[in-house]
Amino acid sequence: MSRRWLDAATGATRTLVAGTIHVLTIKPMVDRILLPVLVLASCLAPGCGDPPPEEDAEEVTYYRDIKPIFDAYCVECHVDASIAPIRLDSYETVREFASVLPQTLESRTMPPFLAAPAVRPLKYDRSLSEAQIELVSAWALAGAPMGDPAAEGPPVEVERRELDRVDRTLEMLDPYAPLAAPDEYRCFVIDWDEQEVQFITGVEFFPGNRAIAHHAVAYLVSEEHAGAVDEADGADGRPGYSCFGGPSPDGAPSFPSKQVGGWAPGAGASIFPDGAGTRIDPGVRVILQMHYSILNDGSQPDRSSVGLRLEPEVEHDAGYLPWLDLEWTADPQAMLIPAGEAEVTHEYLSDPTLSPLLGGFVPGVNPSEGLVLHSVFPHMHKLGKRMSVSVERQDGSVEPLVNIDAWDFDWQEDYVLSEPVSLLPGDRLRLSCTWDNSAANQPVIQGERREPADVSWGEGTYDEMCAASLLVQGIAGADPSCAAAGSIPADAGRFVVTFDASASVRDSVDPGEELLGTVYGAVYHDEDVSITGPKAGAEQLASFTFDGVDLREGASSAYVLDTELPAGRYQLLGYMDSDANVDPGAPGPDSGDPVLIPGAVQVLSCQEQPITMNFGFLLP
Repeated sequence: MSRRWLDAATGATRTLVAGTIHVLTIKPMVDRILLPVLVLASCLAPGCGDPPPEEDAEEVTYYRDIKPIFDAYCVECHVDASIAPIRLDSYETVREFASVLPQTLESRTMPPFLAAPAVRPLKYDRSLSEAQIELVSAWALAGAPMGDPAAEGPPVEVERRELDRVDRTLEMLDPYAPLAAPDEYRCFVIDWDEQEVQFITGVEFFPGNRAIAHHAVAYLVSEEHAGAVDEADGADGRPGYSCFGGPSPDGAPSFPSKQVGGWAPGAGASIFPDGAGTRIDPGVRVILQMHYSILNDGSQPDRSSVGLRLEPEVEHDAGYLPWLDLEWTADPQAMLIPAGEAEVTHEYLSDPTLSPLLGGFVPGVNPSEGLVLHSVFPHMHKLGKRMSVSVERQDGSVEPLVNIDAWDFDWQEDYVLSEPVSLLPGDRLRLSCTWDNSAANQPVIQGERREPADVSWGEGTYDEMCAASLLVQGIAGADPSCAAAGSIPADAGRFVVTFDASASVRDSVDPGEELLGTVYGAVYHDEDVSITGPKAGAEQLASFTFDGVDLREGASSAYVLDTELPAGRYQLLGYMDSDANVDPGAPGPDSGDPVLIPGAVQVLSCQEQPITMNFGFLLP
């Protein structure tokens, strides 16, 4: 029997005459990294015990055709003292698994790149091409011929993520040896002692022990919440503290944080676009979250570090914008995944230029003319099944960004778009997540499979999430143009406020209720507001009450704040009394009232500064 295929290295067409392979399959071991089936080759053509056939002009061989592919895509992990449980760095080790390679590669179990095949071109794509898969499969079917070691094929070029320089290296203070098998998630606190604002333009991880380091994420925790991580650090008598899903300590109330980079074997550095970076303030804590896997090699010490490329200033503020439905975090029923259900989907659709989280997570980004999207970092927990992110344009067209058909928590990463995507005002971003909460998909705890239970949003190991971190920058500059606003630059001015409501708020209003009522609010300095509200002791610079604000047909008319304020950065917080039941003596929102969420930074630089304030969600 003959077979023709395309040589991925040279582009030439070759013909293969297949030999006979006799194999004995062995049941798979339970290991998410181990190849799905281990195969012991008992006899290779032309006869048992015979050496591999000599290379001829038309046969595919290990050294000329296969080794360059494995060196480029597999060997970084599949060597001694690395995370993978088997070696694939020699002819003998690859030949041992030759019979299962076609199935493993065609199913795209390995190399692990969940977004393959990509729905749009992605940089740093570690998946094999169809031609490469066919080539390896043909080699395996031919009996895995070795070829001539002296005639090794040219290396396969793979785009790598590497920083051109590292300005500051932050290392775990003490070595840590994980104890929980098979997986342990541990956070390590690193003080940031710089006294001036800087901008991170790149993040590169340096695993201290590749045999147990499975993946890592770096977060920034603001000075306001530093006490929570400082208190947890070392509280159990060991370096760091237990964490899962994010940097909040296990069992403690969660708090907002800012993701700045992630790593998985083969993924490389996180690199911001040219001229862009994310702000890091004095007093923050850098949290290095490590995922350790000790199933294969047992407990060993690790002392990993993270390198930062820094600039004192950048042309464009950028950062990771969390993309999720805030109602999921506030209402346990909003993202309910019922026990026993094998197919549960929740979606979020909204305009990212109106996100109330922009100011808190990517301060300085001006979304008035739209956003530029550079990468997408999807995130679910262990019950995740499928996930996708797409943009729906104002004209009704849909552009897929990232699609994952077989979610695997252990191989999540940041997918960098080959060409950035512009998200214009009025465009909407759809996030779709599907989970399997059936009995067959439950985790095994202390040797027993857990009974299915209702699951909703949470930081815990057995909670779930549906979110994506979007690396964005603004199309417009950081400050709006006073001329475009019909005003002039000034050292002091007033805000002219138009109110609107997000799509999720409009979709959540109960029948019979209306987005109409009195708006109560106050103005604060930006630095006096955290993602949870005014900080302790924050000064209220101005207050406002606007009657009859009408959002039923769209945005409201404009309202002028009476108070003149110095040019600077501010946040406006407040709510709409849509049910007309506020207590005049102690005004405050109640259930169902639309609220202005902290994080929307407003820059005042004109005599009259037009701004739009969006009610982000309804108070549960």
